[in-house]
Amino acid sequence: MPVSSTGYPNLGLSLLKSQLTDRGIASKVFYFNLMYADFCDLELNRELSNGAPRPTDLASEWLFREIAWGANSDLDLRYLNEVLRGHNLDHTSNGVRPTEGFIEKLVSLRMHSDKFIHRCLDSCDWGQFRIVGFSSVFQQQLASVALAKLIKKKWPNIVIVFGGANVDGPAAETVVNHFGPVDVVFRGEADIAFPRFVQALLDDRPIAQIDGMVVSNSFGKLLRRSSSAESSQSVVQFHKSNEQVNPLITLNDLPYPDFEDFFEQRLGREQIIESPSLVFEGSRGCWWGAKSHCTFCGLNATTMTFRQKTSERALAEVDFLISRYGGITKAFVTSDNILPINYLRTFLPKLVGRHKGATFFYEIKANLTRLDVAVLSAAGVDTIQPGIESLHSSLLTIMKKGVSGIQNVQLLKWCIEYDIRPLWNILVGFPGANECVYSEMASLVPALSHLPPPNGVADVRFDRFSPYTYNPTAHGLSNLRPYHSYSLIYPHLPQDELGKIAYYYVGDFNEKDSIPRNTQKLRQEVSKWKAIHKTASLRLLEIGSEGHVFDNRWGQATLHKVSDIDCAILKETNDIRSISSVVQKISQLTSYDGESVHQAILRMAYGQNQLILIEGNRVLALTLFNDSDSSRDESEPDKQLSVGESFELP
Repeated sequence: MPVSSTGYPNLGLSLLKSQLTDRGIASKVFYFNLMYADFCDLELNRELSNGAPRPTDLASEWLFREIAWGANSDLDLRYLNEVLRGHNLDHTSNGVRPTEGFIEKLVSLRMHSDKFIHRCLDSCDWGQFRIVGFSSVFQQQLASVALAKLIKKKWPNIVIVFGGANVDGPAAETVVNHFGPVDVVFRGEADIAFPRFVQALLDDRPIAQIDGMVVSNSFGKLLRRSSSAESSQSVVQFHKSNEQVNPLITLNDLPYPDFEDFFEQRLGREQIIESPSLVFEGSRGCWWGAKSHCTFCGLNATTMTFRQKTSERALAEVDFLISRYGGITKAFVTSDNILPINYLRTFLPKLVGRHKGATFFYEIKANLTRLDVAVLSAAGVDTIQPGIESLHSSLLTIMKKGVSGIQNVQLLKWCIEYDIRPLWNILVGFPGANECVYSEMASLVPALSHLPPPNGVADVRFDRFSPYTYNPTAHGLSNLRPYHSYSLIYPHLPQDELGKIAYYYVGDFNEKDSIPRNTQKLRQEVSKWKAIHKTASLRLLEIGSEGHVFDNRWGQATLHKVSDIDCAILKETNDIRSISSVVQKISQLTSYDGESVHQAILRMAYGQNQLILIEGNRVLALTLFNDSDSSRDESEPDKQLSVGESFELP
């Protein structure tokens, strides 16, 4: 259901379809998000799919609130003012609110919601199906509820099933108790439970002992025993561990996903929806999260345990998907929350040169080596989400990221060198963070303008299943509660039920009120970074036997000769080194003594034109070598620039 990306198929449903096919059970996957492109401006749909104006505003849920729960003009007016216009304090952050033009587009689009849902209803004869299931993630809940109600009203014997992240954990019970048409909810992974359920239902057998399933009272009579769900409580309870009862352990046992319905329903829509990608799954869970759960991360609610396919099985699946769909696309989006670390030495090297034109997106941990990045690039990984989140090590420690600020900068350098696009954000507003970290990052940003910038600066969220929500007091949080938007989107739910179904929470902490002021400069510097990075460059050039630095990070391009000692230091610190090792090596190889080398390092790190980054005893050159800076504007006339000369950029 909308609102969701039109660029790739749903992996979970495609796997379940293959499972059912293996059992001789016919099924069909409907991509009504593709149909929604007929109602929604392409750019607006893309923005909404990415969570605009902000995920916590629940704008895409509001589009379908009326058809799901009934008309209420007072609630609509309150939503527009209190949420979108930020009159409620939960939704007032740094003055960043949607424009009135965006709000007008949203209101106009909402007028088509009823027509859209009825077109979904009329798209086929639903009476031919025994079961209709909805995969609900992100902001797809109310569109799913709206269509489920209409189907149930016309075909009351159809069993309505919900699954997906929106109904995981305590939310499952709320959905079956308060969402009317929903008969069954599957929590977490359903690879085992759902096919068993379908087979038993179609065979007209009593359904017994299927773990991970929560049923409504009206449907419960079909069961010998329904799995126990969380009992209703007057106060929201969060738990670090809400383990799936029966998760899939051996991913090699999964069938290949069936994407036929997605590509069939795309036909004739190529001009109005995103270019397609294939979805590939090599692993589930998070090996880092199992060791050190990042404080803000709410992923892997019930399935943190890391599991992966063997490299042989993963390679066979890529081969299969290319053979079947490679004539349409060879772009892969991986569903892995984190790249299996051994894939860097097993699976990825085997992809090198295997399928011409194949590209991959991966989520990774940022503490890679240069060799790791080289392997990614050679294997066709052209886009990564490295989870950088900050350039300040003290904030990264608060997040429990297991990486440092200087490592993150190094990775951004390597992304340019190996032609990989990193997708990343800077997060701010962490409880317990010293206010100086934001000013220190703001001071660093201008020196990095030649590196790939973040998408933006965002306030950290307190997501369901994250350490912030299951143990708020340990992180300095109080009065943790669902965002105000939930009460306007789900007006019939009591507060304790809102707490179960909400994914985004807001809370109070000591530093909260000072965040807008303390992060203002950082936001301004990041905006400048994004504006100039395409023409910004910082390169160490070797012209004859001399070293020169070409620098246009500051809006003025200069080419200047650097001394032998400076050139040697920049070469030696192209990757992170300890200051002591750099001093020792250069003093041994040159006529400069250790103190001279050390002073040169400090001068390049803290001088007017910062060429080096120092963190503790570690040092990293910010310069790129020769033509490795692929982000620069090829039209810039640096070849005609004389040493010591400068010019204003256009």
